[in-house]
Amino acid sequence: MTPFLSHNFLLDTPTSQKLFLQVASRLPIFDFHCHLSPQEIYEDRPFHDLYELWLAHDHYKWRAMRFAGIEERLITGNGDPYEKYLAWATMLPDAIGNPIYHWAHLELRRYFGIEEPLTADTAPEIWREANRIIQEQQFSPRKLLEMQNVRELCTTDDISEGLSAHKLLSSDPSLKIKIYPTFRLDPLLEIEQSAFPEYVKKLSDQGGSPLNNLKSLEKELIRLISLYDQLGCRSADHGLVFVPYRKISGQEANVLYQKRLNEGPLTSEENNCFRSYLLQFLFREYQKHHWVAQIHIGSLKNARNRLWKYFGSAAGCDAIHDHLVAEELNSFLDSLDQDGALPRTILFHINPSMNDVLASAAGNFADSEIAGKVQIGAAWWLLDHKDGIEQQIRCFANHGLLAASVGMLTDSRSYLSYVRHEYYRRILCNILGQWVENGEYPAESAPLEQLVKRICYENAKAFFNV
Repeated sequence: MTPFLSHNFLLDTPTSQKLFLQVASRLPIFDFHCHLSPQEIYEDRPFHDLYELWLAHDHYKWRAMRFAGIEERLITGNGDPYEKYLAWATMLPDAIGNPIYHWAHLELRRYFGIEEPLTADTAPEIWREANRIIQEQQFSPRKLLEMQNVRELCTTDDISEGLSAHKLLSSDPSLKIKIYPTFRLDPLLEIEQSAFPEYVKKLSDQGGSPLNNLKSLEKELIRLISLYDQLGCRSADHGLVFVPYRKISGQEANVLYQKRLNEGPLTSEENNCFRSYLLQFLFREYQKHHWVAQIHIGSLKNARNRLWKYFGSAAGCDAIHDHLVAEELNSFLDSLDQDGALPRTILFHINPSMNDVLASAAGNFADSEIAGKVQIGAAWWLLDHKDGIEQQIRCFANHGLLAASVGMLTDSRSYLSYVRHEYYRRILCNILGQWVENGEYPAESAPLEQLVKRICYENAKAFFNV
């Protein structure tokens, strides 16, 4: 019987073991999409206890706890932190087959050196030991990132929130990690939402001039893109149900924009017309600045209204959407490509049935700028489990060149989530090792090792121009 979480965890062949233990495990991390707070990283305040560090912001764990029938008071409510931790510990043994079972125990091992499985019985001692380490070693955001050899990371920064923390980080000589902002403006693309006029007003107040027509909005967005670029931004991110494509002029889009600002209702088709126009405008600007455009497609957000009203977004009540994407996505990318205005692009989909759809679209827009100029991203959100990661890797290889992949990201609000890079790297090395052991790829060490280095770290740095 193989021991739980042994050195060869998820590594089924000698080649897989060699690739991970001698190559992948030693590589640094470039996390090009996460939801960590730049203000927290700047302040670098030590964490108080295991609950604050491990459970307070992790909707993956919350979702599993709800499935176990645990009352919300012990998940996101006003329950005592230790009670919440005990509820989590009691539930965890039931999470067999769920990636959080592996992640949780990798987190305990890599950050605390705790190898005993977490159960209701072991929970009190693990709580005491983890808290002792947190306090004695002064676990803080920067220390935790350095422990996992994180060299670069990109936060996700709504354009209405300002960049004060990034300005402070950029001038901090003690910072050992490169922190880059990411341009995010989803509320501006969600023109159908009641909060749209308010969001535009917030941007107007921030920039100091009214945004009462589309030209003024475009001018403000160009100003913000330049500001982000000066602070090292290398990417913009977008959360969409699908990528719309409509042929619409600036004059027509301006009519829709002004109508919506005046609280006028738009039809679904008009919403998509405006969204398509704005996305095309933005992508052209990204290309001018040599940014990467990330598109996260297919999330049905806040599907449980009662929980959303109680907690707000990121409560763990989002689902996989099944909207069709192929025709409009290809048309959208093609419209930019025809004008030489298509930026480097990463396509993520939360629906596993869309992997081949996105991968085949990506292959249409390869060119000499860089390998894998348009590519599918790592298994994301509800797919970043073992099956989802394996499917994404095989899909990338089937439709493109796996050697061009930019690898894994955390997409997380937790400083302990960097074990997900280890999880991905083990699975990647296992697949490569299986191909070699099955005679599907030569067993020469140098090309294999270089392949692992590129996918796990080097490609992302080149792709994002850092």
